Amino acid sequence: LLSEILMQKGYHVVVVDHFEKRLDKVNGEHFVHKSLMETFKLVKSAKLVISNESFGAHLAGLLGTDCITLSGWLSPEVVNDMTKNNWIWNQETANPGRNLQLITVDHVLSKMDEMNIKP
Repeated sequence: LLSEILMQKGYHVVVVDHFEKRLDKVNGEHFVHKSLMETFKLVKSAKLVISNESFGAHLAGLLGTDCITLSGWLSPEVVNDMTKNNWIWNQETANPGRNLQLITVDHVLSKMDEMNIKP
């Protein structure tokens, strides 16, 4: 998991999901269930948000927080917000779900290096 690799590298990781069942699948104490307002505060204070192309990515763009957006089907050129410069997406197949699966931990770590994000 990306979160485990980032923690090993010295990053403080907080995984936010509003569905507790999904959080149960992830081991570690750095995982929390947040309310909407707490999520706003957390994203605003974060050094970096890594999110699929959804609420978290758009919220980070709105709040001016650096974000890496993972997208399996939507080209960054289609979206007009601040997150578009830090997108990782694959267009190798016509299957959106498969495209997202092609994004690797190494893709994310390379993008973090490119953005000069350090622990």
